[in-house]
Amino acid sequence: MSSSMEIADARLYADGMRQQIKRFATLTIQLEIVDDVRQWCLENETAGCIGNPVGIAIGCTGGYLDGLILVRQKIDASLVRGVTSRIMIPSAQSLLATPQAWLDFLVLHELAHLENKWGQEREDDCDSWAMERFLAGRKQND
Repeated sequence: MSSSMEIADARLYADGMRQQIKRFATLTIQLEIVDDVRQWCLENETAGCIGNPVGIAIGCTGGYLDGLILVRQKIDASLVRGVTSRIMIPSAQSLLATPQAWLDFLVLHELAHLENKWGQEREDDCDSWAMERFLAGRKQND
């Protein structure tokens, strides 16, 4: 992966991210691309948002949605590198070398939190769950 890859506007990749959700979610999940995740959480009185993450899964109760996945609209190269370097899956860096692939994986990772009711302590499990589905989706498209 290029160490300088940044995502200038995640909205350009929203259709692909929504396809991942549609393909792999058993819950009713909505994707929202926002300027600032932390600000969105504050404005919507959402607990559990620490810092300003590139993405977050928010469980919903009492409505038509089971959850929301928020993705930051602009993600600079240092954040892309930081997230990618944390993933302990061989070949993750080469597999996630385009903005679409990286964002698709991010959405699947957040979906793993919702589908499995996993907290932040299960980040590696979310990565594994997401990568299995990411690779399955790629095989389907080949």
